[in-house]
Order: sequence, then C-alpha cells, then structure tokens
Amino acid sequence: MNAKKQLTVTILKKTRKASESGKESIKAYMRMKKKILEILKEESKTIPEIAKEAGLNIDEVTYYLMSMRKYGLLTVANIDDDDEYYYYQLKQD
Repeated sequence: MNAKKQLTVTILKKTRKASESGKESIKAYMRMKKKILEILKEESKTIPEIAKEAGLNIDEVTYYLMSMRKYGLLTVANIDDDDEYYYYQLKQD
C-alpha cells in the first residue's frame, strides 16, 4: 500500500483532453475580452459604442460584457442621457 495518492482532478487532467472546438471557443472569448478591455481602458462606454469600435454586433458585446461583469472585471458607471444604455468601465481596485 505504498501507492502514491493522486487527486481526482490530476487523474482527470491526464486522461481527458479538451476538444478542439472547446479550445477554439476559449481562445475566441479571450481575444474578445482583451479587445473590450482595451477599448474601455481610456473611458467608460455604452454597448453600442463598444460594438462599433470592436466591429461586433450589440448582442455579442452584451454577452461579453455581462460575463466580464459577472466575474468582476467591469462595473456600471452611469446611464446615458436618454436613459437607454449604461456606461461600462473597468473595475477600479
């Protein structure tokens, strides 16, 4: 009984591999996240402003912003003059 104990997660990492489509999805998300963070580096912006600069549609930008907000990368600054869109900004530590 001198066998070395291994954590389940260690065993799973060795035996299961991520699919290529899964890897590509993660890479695409990381590219978009980086692009949006770069856009918001200077000032807060609304979803349509970010979409225009990033060359994406509003639905895609909304998805990325909501996930980034969920994980604490962004905060809501205020709302525009028409009470239609919120301004998003990088979270200040």
